[in-house]
Amino acid sequence: MVKKQITNKHTIMINYKSLLYSIYLCLTVAVVGCLKDDTDLPEQNAEDYYQVYMPLAVQNPIAVNLKFGSEAQAFVYGANYGGLNYPDKDIQVDFSVASNLVDSFNLQYGTQYELLPQSAYSLAATSAVIPAGTLATQPLDIKVISEGNMDIFKSYLLPVSLSLKSNDFKINENLKTTFYVVTASLSFDDFQEYNRSNWEVIEVSSEEPAEGPDNGGLAIHTLDGKTSTFWHSAWANSSPGPPHYIAIDMGETKTLHGFSFTGRQSSNAGKPQTITIETSMNGTDWETAQTFTLQNTNSEQKFFLTSGFKEAKYFKMIVTAMFGGANYTHLAELKAF
Repeated sequence: MVKKQITNKHTIMINYKSLLYSIYLCLTVAVVGCLKDDTDLPEQNAEDYYQVYMPLAVQNPIAVNLKFGSEAQAFVYGANYGGLNYPDKDIQVDFSVASNLVDSFNLQYGTQYELLPQSAYSLAATSAVIPAGTLATQPLDIKVISEGNMDIFKSYLLPVSLSLKSNDFKINENLKTTFYVVTASLSFDDFQEYNRSNWEVIEVSSEEPAEGPDNGGLAIHTLDGKTSTFWHSAWANSSPGPPHYIAIDMGETKTLHGFSFTGRQSSNAGKPQTITIETSMNGTDWETAQTFTLQNTNSEQKFFLTSGFKEAKYFKMIVTAMFGGANYTHLAELKAF
């Protein structure tokens, strides 16, 4: 008897839920029917799709890798028209360098680019036309001369934006600016080492005749072309600390693009960790060219003067820090290119 009552109660509840669900469906159909009859979707204006944009901005930022030098190198910019039809009249487009966007770009991407110096580049034109019945301006060139205007291997930002002379067309705000990241680089293979046969050591901070083959650790051994010999700062009678240096007369004025250093072929402490190069035209007045940070290795290490090439007849190599906590230093080979 109890079981039957429970069954009847359960049946009543199911029927009640079914009734409510049926009412809900009817109401839903009625409401949807009303919406269908009385509600209009917003109309789409086809002209909203007629927009002018910079096609390369789709791939922002654009990496531009140039070869460092005095010759102009070029990359392109321009504007396109996007829409359902071709434009029925000319579209006048202006271009400009948007220097005000550098900070916001760096903030967005977590970078620290500087604006490409104005002296480094030129725009082929600051205005162009998308002719009626076509979809793009002619490709335009940005020409860059890196030498004397850019640091080697340093990347700069060049934002180029477009604007329109007329309100007849719209700009795609998301694609109105192309961000070029411009870097000028070199390869060590582009340069030959200078002949050192006429080079002369004119000054050395100290040297140690008591250590090393061929009359010991003399400074001249850095120019002999042998990795088995080396210069070693003094330690037997005195042990001067850094800076340790060698000054070289190259015999004639040369353009210094960079230097190479080969460590003593041993595991001894004292290999140069930090080297500063100074240059001079007369052997008396010196100016700092660059400081290099080396690895603790016996292998040759090459460096460019990335802050700019130097015209010089003399140079001085100054070791200011050594590996292994040593007070002394040593070096097998010193070259320039």
